[in-house]
Amino acid sequence: MNDLLPVGGNTRRYLNIAALLMIAAGTVTLLLQNQESPAPGQAAPKAQAHPGEPALFRVGEQTYGFAALPAEFQEPIYQIQKMAHEQQMLVLEQALLDAYIRQQMKTEGADREAVLSTLFPDAVPTEDAIRRFYLENRRADTPPLAKIEDQIKTHLTAQNRETMKQALLGQLLVKGEAAMLLEAPRPPRTQKAD
Repeated sequence: MNDLLPVGGNTRRYLNIAALLMIAAGTVTLLLQNQESPAPGQAAPKAQAHPGEPALFRVGEQTYGFAALPAEFQEPIYQIQKMAHEQQMLVLEQALLDAYIRQQMKTEGADREAVLSTLFPDAVPTEDAIRRFYLENRRADTPPLAKIEDQIKTHLTAQNRETMKQALLGQLLVKGEAAMLLEAPRPPRTQKAD
């Protein structure tokens, strides 16, 4: 079981974000379709993709790139790209850690659990920590500690490992043993009056 990929509530959060991105993309598409045409006799705005910039769409013979769009369209597209990039980075961070753990498994000739125990030796909570968590979160209908102790231990272990994974990720990036290579989207350029 790969405990590094999002499960449960995180999966639901990713699906909600994906739905939000699709709605936002649809809104931008509608805005682009409803863009006003120039008045008769007026020249159409410059609409060529800049060299090296991917074309977004074509109307007739005119190809539009991001920089050719009016600012009112650039900003929402940038915000969508920025949100997507942030979500991609969350997934890539997990993938980077998973790759590092697999590399350690191969190097040490050990199974996943042994490597995780080596990397995160203090992840398993003490009996005192389990009891403290139980008392802090107990409600009137909470079963006795003895019945749910294993569940609390599993929960706290996962929580501790996640915190330690983030610390490990930071160390790997700072030491240069790993690097995130996905480029962030470029913010909109300010339009110059022609």
